Amino acid sequence: MSEPPPPPGPPPGWYPDPTTGHGLRWWDGFTWTEQTSESAELPTTGLQPVSEWMTELFRLVGSRAGHLFPMIVVLMIPTGLLNGMGVWLGFRNLVVSFDSDTGEPSFANEGVGAGTYGLVAASFFLLFVASVFLSVAAIRQAVAALDERPEPWSASLMTALARLPRALGVVLAVVVALFVAYFAMALTGAVAPLLLVITVPVWLAGSVWLAIRLSLAPVTASLSPPGTASLVTSWRLTAARFWALLGRTAVLVLISVTLSLVAGIVAAPFRAVAGGDSVGIEPGAEEIRFVEVMGDNPAIFAIGQLFNAIGNGAAAVLWGVGLALIYRRLSGPVAGDDPMTSEPS
Repeated sequence: MSEPPPPPGPPPGWYPDPTTGHGLRWWDGFTWTEQTSESAELPTTGLQPVSEWMTELFRLVGSRAGHLFPMIVVLMIPTGLLNGMGVWLGFRNLVVSFDSDTGEPSFANEGVGAGTYGLVAASFFLLFVASVFLSVAAIRQAVAALDERPEPWSASLMTALARLPRALGVVLAVVVALFVAYFAMALTGAVAPLLLVITVPVWLAGSVWLAIRLSLAPVTASLSPPGTASLVTSWRLTAARFWALLGRTAVLVLISVTLSLVAGIVAAPFRAVAGGDSVGIEPGAEEIRFVEVMGDNPAIFAIGQLFNAIGNGAAAVLWGVGLALIYRRLSGPVAGDDPMTSEPS
């Protein structure tokens, strides 16, 4: 008889107090209690050296590969196929022409209406949701491995499904904050183009800084009890650790780009079989017909896109596990502390 899945809620422990916005409150595994701590910050430990962190990252992924791979298959195959079909239907007739004198491009996409563009947008959104869903499930698996407890991949998916709205909310909040900063920069450039020399570097530096400071919010949303302020917790945990976290984030970005490149190389033969040119577009071409790049066989093209989706899924897993390791190192022994042995207020 197989073991029942663990309960979906986080384990008992001290977590950021959602009622006051500061200090800690005891979560008994089911609800918030009256026990509070006077500590204004979460107990923290130091970050591992990058080499140790990467070793632990790949060790956890390897030890849980039997659970992580089925989650990639379940979430990324259907959304990857749908996205591949949407891209083919939406852009197969796209023709980009360049003016011989000015070089300005013009676009024509015959036979494609608003409904098709809506399908393309929906396929990309579902792929995005699946990636966040997968990352949350990978975070749950990583924490289970750190706690040395079994958790079937199906249980991680069910728990991640319950946490998905919170995780999506914090991810979209970060994206909106970055876009607001971008539009402010663009508006400044429209009013005074010379100011772009100043605003573009400021926006780039500010965007990176904001993304790092809020990078642990999805992990908090995936692990903390209901009502925990995920963005505030991430802001606290990342204080005075920008450069250390920037280096680790750069490593995760590099791994993700590498996986995307490998997936693209694997997908290239399928585009060739579909009738597309996997080499690319010749420089100086006066006209680009996307059907010549994508081919005329939608099924084979979609299969090629599927490999890209699987590569993105592997990147989402590594990203989630990597951030989960950082979160656990910074949050310290929050979960599992006994309230009777601590000093409540």
